[in-house]
Amino acid sequence: MKHQAHLHNSLKVYTRQAAWIEELSTYLNIQFSPKVNRGTFTHFADEPQIKTWEQYVAEAKNDGAFTTLKKYLVQLHFPIEEGISQSEAYRAVTRKGKNPNDFVKALGLRLNQPDALDLQLYPSLAGRIPVLQTANRADFVALVRALSCRNEPIPIPESVGAAMIKGLNNWHRLKMLRSNWQSKLGNHYRSFQDYLHKHQCLYQDRLIVLSRIPYSNVAAHKLGLDHEDWLDKSVQLRLAHECAHYFTLRYFGQMNSHLHDELIADYLGLKTIIPHFKADWFLHFMGLEDYPKVRKDGRFFHYLGKPALSEGARTILQEIVINAAHNIEVFDKKIDRPNLPFSLINSLLTICHFNLVDIASGKGVSRLFQYYEYLNRNQVLAKSVVQKDRSFKEPLESY
Repeated sequence: MKHQAHLHNSLKVYTRQAAWIEELSTYLNIQFSPKVNRGTFTHFADEPQIKTWEQYVAEAKNDGAFTTLKKYLVQLHFPIEEGISQSEAYRAVTRKGKNPNDFVKALGLRLNQPDALDLQLYPSLAGRIPVLQTANRADFVALVRALSCRNEPIPIPESVGAAMIKGLNNWHRLKMLRSNWQSKLGNHYRSFQDYLHKHQCLYQDRLIVLSRIPYSNVAAHKLGLDHEDWLDKSVQLRLAHECAHYFTLRYFGQMNSHLHDELIADYLGLKTIIPHFKADWFLHFMGLEDYPKVRKDGRFFHYLGKPALSEGARTILQEIVINAAHNIEVFDKKIDRPNLPFSLINSLLTICHFNLVDIASGKGVSRLFQYYEYLNRNQVLAKSVVQKDRSFKEPLESY
């Protein structure tokens, strides 16, 4: 209640319209609270999926990424087709683990350059995560639709060049769990379903699908860069951006379709390719570089909540985002320290700690810097991350 009142008062700097203040205070009321105890940071332990994905990466070196993943991820056995997720074949394969080769409908995912896919385990700040990369835009769209849209032809905006896939049911891992169930853990849970319900991390995968296109669909000349150089930087930026989402997901237990999350993720992305965060680059990505003119194809319009903010509230939010970006730039230059892992994590935690209005305020820079210094002095960082249910240490991990 106190936090909501603070938001209301902070928003009065921008508007006195009660309806807009109410809308924005609801939208901006996202609080990142650590789901683990605080302590001295060492590292994030890899998630249970990584052992299996090490096998996939090794096989992909010989057989190719697409051929390898098609053996294990049943979603890749289906084309992108409207209504396919409701078909008997799709439901039988993806929900019941039936063999896709038994169904005529399982024609396979069609890619333009299947042999050009690259699969790696990327060492992010939040532990290693599988990354599947393609240089072909159509193949990227097909992979995202297959792995996160149940093979339905959901529109993918041109400015989207990466996707964090989470909660992907991996039937290869599920079947290995089942084969080990009765002999190892059958007496500790009421049923196999009960065990799965409490240990989803042992069969659900997270991975990043990545493409090689200009970041946020912003042309290289807009940033004063060479085209090929910008493509290289875009891949690095995009990967770091998704890894920032992975960081908040593991440390705070959440990643949101929200402009605060996007500022956090682009902060890490930009720090990966240039020494300091640049507000004007971020605003290009959002489509706010010529404010009050706003590009409709900018990413700003992707993160306006459900239902979307009204036009009046949206205009206020644009001002807040612009001010926040400029304050982050000043804060980042004020740090003036090497991009060491602990420094980046402290910076991310600092930006997570404050809402967008507080970051954008006249005291935003001093608030950010004071909290950042507090973290450095007290080493208030995450311990090696394990889930609360300690499923990372279950005997079934040993398969």
